Amino acid sequence: MKKITHEQLSDLMKILYYNPDKTGRKKPLLVTASFGVGKSEQIEKTAKDIAKERERTYLNWNETSYEDKLKIIDENLFKDYFILFDIRLASYDATDLRGLPNFSRKWVEWKYPFFVEILQHPESDGIIFFDEFNLGTPLVLSSCYQIFHDKVISDIKINFNWLIIGAGNKSDDYANTIDTPAPLKDRCCEVELTPSTPQNWIKWGIQNKIHPKIIAYISWKGTMLYKVNFESTEKFTTFRGWASLSSYMHLPLKDIKLVAGTVIGEGVASEFMGFLEIENIINLDEIIKKPEILKTITEPGQKYFIISGLAEKYGNNLMTIEQMFAVSTILHENKSAEFVAMLWRLASKMNKTKFRKDFTTKELKNPLRAVFLKYLTDK
Repeated sequence: MKKITHEQLSDLMKILYYNPDKTGRKKPLLVTASFGVGKSEQIEKTAKDIAKERERTYLNWNETSYEDKLKIIDENLFKDYFILFDIRLASYDATDLRGLPNFSRKWVEWKYPFFVEILQHPESDGIIFFDEFNLGTPLVLSSCYQIFHDKVISDIKINFNWLIIGAGNKSDDYANTIDTPAPLKDRCCEVELTPSTPQNWIKWGIQNKIHPKIIAYISWKGTMLYKVNFESTEKFTTFRGWASLSSYMHLPLKDIKLVAGTVIGEGVASEFMGFLEIENIINLDEIIKKPEILKTITEPGQKYFIISGLAEKYGNNLMTIEQMFAVSTILHENKSAEFVAMLWRLASKMNKTKFRKDFTTKELKNPLRAVFLKYLTDK
């Protein structure tokens, strides 16, 4: 099976979406990957990108109220939206897809599921995403044959605008997966999504506002990003775990420590907490006042902590753009380009409005502005 990166998955989804076959159908896609590597998140991100390209409002069906769903149908608003249907097959049975029989006539008719009303409309558009695909029962997978190949649910034709994607865990991930039937796989493109590199995850994390101290720690110790050992009883460390921990980083250290052990494993959490406790020996406010102090700091872990802490200070309006320039100038003179790059990228995401206003103001005459701008644009 072909192995691809997260970026290649997005590219492939767009190729399949924009290039139907001679019948007008879009080739379905099956994605397998280890758990916690962000396959669902990447599919949703790409759905949002396509919605923007199509100049439609992105809509996650599962996060939409029943009233708003009815409004789309009642007011014929299909052409306004690009919809992601996220269907978890592990919790479905065959009737959830096919519907229920109606015996009001001499023959059997089927009352189809509510979402099919959207799928059949000629102006509707989006992605049907069958998550946990290989955790569905054999009967449910059999019901998918018609959906994937014929674009039919419960005798109702799905319009050809829709791209169908299935995603599931690898068979060696101890997830009790069911082998996908060969005829069904033959109807689809198949890929395996490989775990992201620390560098690529960091780019994703900055874009998605993962807490700067987590970004800084993974920049320092990339091997701690993903640690899975099925022979150990230790909690696994995954991309999902780090993203979850980010939501608790505003709490006191003792609370972060308690949560961290439950989402990234106690071993990794212990090392991460050691990184956070650098705040007990580093005075960030003093560095803001006297950036020359940076010249005396040589320990990499401390440098990464300082950068993340300063970006956080700027985002919380506790550091001015002039002070950012002063710190960056010292780092620049010290030939620490990677730390300048991280500082500016983190700061620009922590408070976009403030940063854009500060960095573009005419009153800012610092000659190094053009030099530091490249740290925001370099890949």
